[in-house]
Amino acid sequence: MRLRCLIVGVSCALFVGGAAQSVHFTKPTDGSCVGTFVQICFQANATPAFRLTVADDMGHVLFNQFYASNPGEVCIGYEPFALGVPDGFHTVIVTLLKNGVKYQDTLPLKIDSTPPNPAVTSPLGGAFVSGLVPITGKVNDNLTDGLETWLVFVDGQAIAAGTGDDVLAYWNSVGLIGGSSHSISIVATDCSGNTNTSDPINVTLAATITGTLELDTWVGPFEWVWMNVVVRDGDLELDNQIVPVDSTGRFTVLTEAIGSHKVIFKPSHWLSVKEDNIDLYGVVERDLYFPVNGDCSLSNLIDIIDINMIFVNFGQPDIDSDLNGSGHTDVYDLNMVFINFSLAGEE
Repeated sequence: MRLRCLIVGVSCALFVGGAAQSVHFTKPTDGSCVGTFVQICFQANATPAFRLTVADDMGHVLFNQFYASNPGEVCIGYEPFALGVPDGFHTVIVTLLKNGVKYQDTLPLKIDSTPPNPAVTSPLGGAFVSGLVPITGKVNDNLTDGLETWLVFVDGQAIAAGTGDDVLAYWNSVGLIGGSSHSISIVATDCSGNTNTSDPINVTLAATITGTLELDTWVGPFEWVWMNVVVRDGDLELDNQIVPVDSTGRFTVLTEAIGSHKVIFKPSHWLSVKEDNIDLYGVVERDLYFPVNGDCSLSNLIDIIDINMIFVNFGQPDIDSDLNGSGHTDVYDLNMVFINFSLAGEE
């Protein structure tokens, strides 16, 4: 009889009459990520009789059986969570005991019994959104390398998938009805298959008012101009916003005032124009012309106060009294106020 037994972690072999004695795990593979239950299989190659035991590195004996004949592959169930095994990296050891000699194999496992914790971070619950909506989130997992996948759902339909701790997706809400409510959630799955769903957040689709300005007598850059948009239902003011104008003369307003309403548009020192009964559902496109300039005081009325502002700022680069965007207040601006004196904007 010739005995060969290698170190723990590598299968040992005992040669009896030329036949090798050994034991080894057959599944799962080394380093597998497992959750609350995993099937572990192993196989002994030995002449009868012998004992097989399986234990984890926490001291739990998972299997202990004497065999008078070779059983072939043996499979057992391992429930680390039920045994109180903490998440992390652990080792399971199978031992073949024959004639007082131990032959062993080790199985390293990554145990992850705890589901990940996903959360939507943007938009906030109750927010009004419109157009292409960015959705961000975070997935926390107790094992930093334990995350496998995430899915973003809107109204129960998956719109994006990815991996990692940070979630970023885009939801195209164009074409949906303004005022409608929608639910956003994230479903995350870690490496062992544990799945968890975030608390849903509900958002409402806002109406979008967008368009391009044509400004009478203006030669300056559009970025000097701002747009005031007021939404009214009769005399009741529902929304009042001041938004920037980009270099091409375009503006965009998101409003929560869903429905058919009067909208008043006033860019900087031009008198306002209004449109009655605009249907604010989804995206509303308006290209607007503003013919009356000269409201230096922003009162929506061209009066003696505006003339006084021209005199006070004459020769100065005051943005409120520089009515044509030339870079300074001059006789051209004064003449414009005189021409449009006593005119008022639409309400």
